[in-house]
Amino acid sequence: MKTTNLVFNRIFTLLLLITVVACSKDDPGTTMPPGPNSELETTQSNVDTNEYEIDEGQLGLSISARSLKRKGYAPTKAIITLSEGAKAGDYDVNIGQDTFLASFSFENKDLSETERNELEDGVAMSITVENDLGEVLAVFTSTKKSFTSSPSETEVDDPNKIDINPIVLNPEVDYYLQILDASITSVFGAPSATLRTSTTDLDTEVRVRRASDLDYINDTQQTIPFTKFRFETVDAENNIFNIFNPNGSKKHYLYMDANNRLNVQSEANYTTNGGNTPDAASRTNYQFKIQKIDTGKFFIIPQTTNIPLIASASLESITSQTVETPSHFRILNFEIDWNFESRNTSFLAPILPPSKTIAAYNTALKNCSSGPLTDEVGVVKTLTRTDTYTWSESIQVATSVEASLSTTISSTVETSVNTQFFGASNSTTASVTAGLSVGHTTTETRTETAETSTSETLELSSKRTITVPAGRGTTAADIYQEYENIRVPYVQEYRIRGDYQNGNFLTGLEIMSQFNFNGFSGVINEIGSDFIDITLRGTTVISHLISKEIVTRDIPDACTN
Repeated sequence: MKTTNLVFNRIFTLLLLITVVACSKDDPGTTMPPGPNSELETTQSNVDTNEYEIDEGQLGLSISARSLKRKGYAPTKAIITLSEGAKAGDYDVNIGQDTFLASFSFENKDLSETERNELEDGVAMSITVENDLGEVLAVFTSTKKSFTSSPSETEVDDPNKIDINPIVLNPEVDYYLQILDASITSVFGAPSATLRTSTTDLDTEVRVRRASDLDYINDTQQTIPFTKFRFETVDAENNIFNIFNPNGSKKHYLYMDANNRLNVQSEANYTTNGGNTPDAASRTNYQFKIQKIDTGKFFIIPQTTNIPLIASASLESITSQTVETPSHFRILNFEIDWNFESRNTSFLAPILPPSKTIAAYNTALKNCSSGPLTDEVGVVKTLTRTDTYTWSESIQVATSVEASLSTTISSTVETSVNTQFFGASNSTTASVTAGLSVGHTTTETRTETAETSTSETLELSSKRTITVPAGRGTTAADIYQEYENIRVPYVQEYRIRGDYQNGNFLTGLEIMSQFNFNGFSGVINEIGSDFIDITLRGTTVISHLISKEIVTRDIPDACTN
């Protein structure tokens, strides 16, 4: 009996052991630890920067007709004539009527290698600017002009074309005549009617008061009474005027004597004439043409000689004689309260450089163990984008009005760039709000230009954790596409108004004339009844435009190859 029980017990124990082992094999909640090869290994990435579509960019020209507009002409079209090379021919582009700029370009993707090399190396060409009537305003020619991305503007102008803007001076307003020095950077002196007080001399010349002696605020004995003049229009179409020094109701007219010297009527003349000269407008030797020569440079030309006036170095006289460099004048009212209003920005589409694809980080890991593995990958990498805004044209007004002495115009400049990142079209905006200073001086011709910039830190790559499945591989990459140093031409528009000290407003034509005498280097786009709209040209340079993609890509056969 004992033998039977012992056999039974052994059989029971064996069955129990078999059951326990079987249950252990079938338990789904138990995970086997990775085998001996339980570390991630680097392998070949399956992400290549060459697989991404890029923008091949453009080659072109940027054209400016602003000088022609500044002179009073109306450029509307530019004809680009390529005289040689595979792309020879005529190409028409419209000139923007808000910017008076134009661009012309070829897409690199549409050019053969030969065509591209020819254009980059330079070709013989011309640019003809016309108005709406098809009249040629100016022609630019070059025997070898290169096409590039982000080009500087090519100014198309005719130096022989005179300024045709009207000069409008209010006959009821006092203006100060000034003579600029040879460098046109400061005032040499001012014509002075100081000798007009003579009660005996009938032949009194106009003297020159040196710049260091000019005080337009406090000098009530010389500067203020004797260097101010009024202008009566004789021939508006040709900018011909009578000029006189006011003395109450008396008009002491300027005139040319028999020796071509500039004289002023004295008290003796006034008495002899029995009052103001009634027929000054019909007397040729009382007539003076005011002619703009260049920005801020004006001749005064007596109609008796048709030769510009020249001030003597000794300050003793002003004469009309043939010399290499006549005197340059400006005619200013210092008692204007100016109002400046910033309006909007217009910009020219940039001629883009080619984009490029860059891997900020690109690695691949394989997991040939029997279970998933995780790891931290990537690097921290950044890039600073800088947008630089530069104004190449400026505003200056001469004033002694306190309210206008420290004018800073708050301007928001916004430009947009149409880009193509990873085969998709995008639009990127650059914007800045900055103060544009207005130059103020009564005895200098300095101008105010401005430059400002903004910076932004761009993240190109960062660290992250990835899980690599067992028996497979994973590529982790941070890929970005980039344009560099994009140049965007723009113009900023301002509206200008002004009031005289008696409360009367300046007409648009009066404002235009004062701006031109002040050496305004921008463009007057519109002349209203009591305002002008002007534009100042500038350039935005964007150091980097970036778009990035974070890539995680499976490598199914990482452990079999």
